[in-house]
Amino acid sequence: MNRKELDPTASPRESFGALLRSSREALGWTQQDLAAASGYSDSYISAVETGRKSTSRDFVRAVDKALGTGQTLELMWVGMRRKGFLEGFPEHAAQEARAAEIRIFEPNLIPGLFQTKAYASAIEAGAVHRGSSTQDQAEERVKFLVTRQRLLKRAQPPVVHAVIDESALRRPVGGSAIMRAQIDHLAEMATRPHVIFQVAPFGLAEHAPFRSFLTLLTFADRSVVGYTETADHGFVVREDRTVRAWEKAYDRLQVEALTRAASLDLIRKAREEGLFLTLQALRSAPEDIVLAVSPTYVGLAGAARLAGLPVWPVHSGPQGIDLDHLAARLAAARARGLRPRALYVIPDAANPTGVSMDLATRRALVAAAAKERLLLLEDNAYSMFAGPDAIPSLKAVDQAGDRTGVVVYLGSFAKSALPGARVGYVVADQRVAGQPGLFSDQLAVLKSMVTVNTSPIAQAVVGGALLSHRLSLRAKNRPENALYSRSRERMLRALADRFSDRPDVNWNSPTGGFFLTLSVPFDATDGTLEHSAGIHGVLWTPMRYFYADGGGARQIRLSFSQVTEREIEEGIDRLRALVDEVAPITRL
Repeated sequence: MNRKELDPTASPRESFGALLRSSREALGWTQQDLAAASGYSDSYISAVETGRKSTSRDFVRAVDKALGTGQTLELMWVGMRRKGFLEGFPEHAAQEARAAEIRIFEPNLIPGLFQTKAYASAIEAGAVHRGSSTQDQAEERVKFLVTRQRLLKRAQPPVVHAVIDESALRRPVGGSAIMRAQIDHLAEMATRPHVIFQVAPFGLAEHAPFRSFLTLLTFADRSVVGYTETADHGFVVREDRTVRAWEKAYDRLQVEALTRAASLDLIRKAREEGLFLTLQALRSAPEDIVLAVSPTYVGLAGAARLAGLPVWPVHSGPQGIDLDHLAARLAAARARGLRPRALYVIPDAANPTGVSMDLATRRALVAAAAKERLLLLEDNAYSMFAGPDAIPSLKAVDQAGDRTGVVVYLGSFAKSALPGARVGYVVADQRVAGQPGLFSDQLAVLKSMVTVNTSPIAQAVVGGALLSHRLSLRAKNRPENALYSRSRERMLRALADRFSDRPDVNWNSPTGGFFLTLSVPFDATDGTLEHSAGIHGVLWTPMRYFYADGGGARQIRLSFSQVTEREIEEGIDRLRALVDEVAPITRL
C-alpha cells in the first residue's frame, strides 16, 4: 500500500490532514479503525488525510470524539475557514489544544490564553480602527480565542509556563478599567497549580533572548513544536535545530526573569490602589522620584514601578529613619537634576522590621519634610497593632503642630477589619498649586478611571465591623492585639533560649506588629529557604526582598501573627537546627 508523505506547510488542507493522521496513529489505529468509530468511510478519511478533499464540521466533530482529541481538530478546521487569521495560526491552535506543556513568551501583550474578553476585544478594536481588520473578522477572532481558552478548564489541563515582558503589565490596553480587570484575572490565573507566570523586568533590556512572540508546545511523547509570528504570517516550526535553540534560550529567559513569587507579587501590586494612585498623581515629569525608608514594604516598589517613579532608599536606623541620611539623599538627588516628590514611610510596626518611630522622631521628620518641601506618604496599616502605648500618627503630629500639610495618610482595613475585603482609604487634604480643589480630588478622578467603585459588599462588611464596635477599630482589635502580644513575647523568649550561645545570631525586639528581624551567619538565599522548608519544615522570608539597594543578605523576617505558641516553640527549634547545619559553630 502506498503511503503519501504529507507536507504540513504545503497547504491548509495538508496541514489539517497531517494533524488528523498523527492523531490517529498516536492511538495505533488504521483508517479502517477510525472509520468504524466515526461512521465515515475509510476512503473518505484517506482523502481528508492526504489533502485531496475538504471536509465538514460534522466530520471533524465525529473524529474528535472518536479519537478523544477534545476540540483539537475542530479548532484547526474553524481557523482554516476564517479569513481573519494569519496563515499558520489555525494549525498552531490545533497543536496547542493537544499539548501537554505550553511555554509562552510575550513581549508586548498579555498572552491570548489569559486575556479577558474585554482586553481581547480592545486589541481587535484597535486593528479595526487601523484598517487592518474588519469588524466581522475582529469578532470572529475574539470568539475563537474564547474557544481556545477552554483547554485551561479541562479536568487535566496542560502545564502553562508564560513569561511576559513587564511592559505588558504597564500598557493600559482598553483603558484603566479594562486593564485593571485584566490584571485581576492574571493574578487569579497565576495562583493555579498548572500555571506558572514570570515577568521579564525592564532591567533585562538588551539581554532578553527573544524580540518577538514565541510559543513552544511539548506533547505527550516529549516532541516539541515551536510557533512564532511576523506581522503577516504565522510559522509552525518543527525543525529540530531551531526548536532546540529556542528551548535553550527559553531556559535562560526563565532564569533571568523574576521568580514566580516575585512575578506574582508584581502582578498583585499592580492592584495596590491607594498607594499606586497617590504615586501616579505625584508623577508629572521624568525627573520625578520617590524615596522610601529601607528596608520597606515590597508593594511600594511594585506600585512605584507601575507609576514610573524610581525609588531611592533611605536608611532606617534604630528609630525607624536616619534623618541625616534623608537629608543627604535629598541633596544628592537634587544635585543630579532630579525632583524628590515624596518619602514613603511606615511609622508604626513597620513591615518588615517591626520598628515603630518614637514621638520625637516623628516630630523631627515632619519638621524636616516641611523644610525640604517633601510630602510624607504615611502608610499606617499596622497602627492598630503597634503596642500598648499609642503614639500619634505623622498626620496627627502635623495637625497638632504647624499644620504644614506635608502628610498624606494611607490607611487599610485589611489588617484591622477583614483581610479579604480589600478596602482602604487615603487622607489627602493638601491644596494643589495652580489647581482648584484638594489633592484628594485628583485621587478620586484617578480612581474613577481605574476601578470606578470599590466593592459595595466589601464596604458593607467593613462598615458592619465598625458599627458593631461603636466605630472603634481599637476596641474591635483588642483580642487580636492580646494574641499578637503573647505570640511576640513567646517568640522573643524562644529565641533567647535557643540562641544564647550563638553571638552570631541576633534580633530586634519590636513593641508590636506582626514581624521581627533576625540576623544570621549565612546568606539567606532562595536555595537556603527551600532547604529550610523541605528538610527542616520551617519557613521565613529573606530580608533582601525588602531592600532596593542590595542589603539584607544575612537577615530574615520571622512572622508571629498566624502561628500558635506551640508552633513558635517548635519553629524556633527547627530554625536552630537549620542554623547549626548551615553555619556550624567552630569550637577551639
